[in-house]
Amino acid sequence: MADLISSSKSEELALAGTATSEFRTNGLAYSLEGSKRRVPFNVVSNISGFLISATVSFFITPYVVHCLGNAAYGIWSLSVQTVAYLGLMDFGMQVTVARYAARHLASDERETTNKLISTGLLFSLTAGTVVLSVGLAISYWLPYLLHIPSDLLTQARLTFFIVAFGTAYWFPAGLIHGFLPAMSRYDLMNARNILVNVARGLMVWFFLAMRFGLVTLALITVAMQVLGSGLDYWLVKRQLPWLTIRLKFFTGRYCIRF
Repeated sequence: MADLISSSKSEELALAGTATSEFRTNGLAYSLEGSKRRVPFNVVSNISGFLISATVSFFITPYVVHCLGNAAYGIWSLSVQTVAYLGLMDFGMQVTVARYAARHLASDERETTNKLISTGLLFSLTAGTVVLSVGLAISYWLPYLLHIPSDLLTQARLTFFIVAFGTAYWFPAGLIHGFLPAMSRYDLMNARNILVNVARGLMVWFFLAMRFGLVTLALITVAMQVLGSGLDYWLVKRQLPWLTIRLKFFTGRYCIRF
């Protein structure tokens, strides 16, 4: 009887040890073991992504200036740079979510990860609403703030608002994007960036060649943000099919941390 009890306990301990080993293996998949295996791919993808993005920008920028003209391109640059400052209202939310996501994924804390993304999403939606409201106000008061040629005033107003909408949209959408570096999947992130940048360059070239202007350029920018966020969601869900965003996961614990 003693031998049977001892054997049974040994089997239980062996099973427990196996389960613990599996848990540790799964937990470390996003932080150590998986990261080490992907280092060469991440390095190559980072370099490739930078070179391709820089090449697209190098060729497309003078083309945009030529097609829009100095005045319209000046409005475009001003709208992008002005609205970019509104991005400060993110208060580091995307970086914070990515940091804690890496930590919770390394420990295989799935419910906590769901709470993290759900809480961050609520904050980002609030900040995005504020940014959209400010963008609408700037669009309305634009002729009182800047000297805009009368023939470009309507386009300038629409451009400012559309760019502000894109910034507000990226506040919550960028949270999902942050999960790719959190999982050390820079290869997927750069492949996504390359696809979006090339598609954006081709669309800008095509529509400006068809004599479209400022508003179309702004719409293309937002459309590429939507495409990118869709790819982010698809890629992250393939890696983390259990990831869920629900209001019930909102928790005050992360309110204090954020």
